Amino acid sequence: MNVLVRATLLDPRFKNRWLRSDEEKLAAIEGLQAELQRMQEERATQQVEHDQLRDRHDSDGRGVSKRAKQSANLWDTFDREMRTQPQAVGTRSILVLDVRNSFGLPVQPRASNPLQWWLTQGQSRFPLLFILASKYLAIPATSVPSERFFFSAGDVLNHRRKSMLDKNARMQIVLHRNLGTEGK
Repeated sequence: MNVLVRATLLDPRFKNRWLRSDEEKLAAIEGLQAELQRMQEERATQQVEHDQLRDRHDSDGRGVSKRAKQSANLWDTFDREMRTQPQAVGTRSILVLDVRNSFGLPVQPRASNPLQWWLTQGQSRFPLLFILASKYLAIPATSVPSERFFFSAGDVLNHRRKSMLDKNARMQIVLHRNLGTEGK
């Protein structure tokens, strides 16, 4: 599933309404759910690694009573075991429900700000989808900034400056763009 499809699925103004067939909708939703599952598994793995590093760091035992250390070790062991267990079916079901529930909400007006909707409403309802929405909806929808940059490069690198070194040309282009000398 490409970036455009993911961004559109996560945009509360469009969701899956633009997909034509039921097969396309199902494939897009399953792709989004698979990415959520991978993200959830990566977060669990990172948490386990973090806990292991913390345990190694705390293993010197300074400043902690023996009884408190034993109690902490018991719960640390329990937490570690729970994180290393394979994902339960319930977790997958929650991800599926989050995606389906988000599509069940009304479509937002086209002129509304999708990032603002995710910050005010979506983040609390669908925290994992919020992470994906932040990732995909922050991608610029146009190539205008890069086109402006190349236009500036054309202004700087004219026929009189053919022999300029690459390093100097890059500095000139950045200065030209950042000082706002375009069109002056």
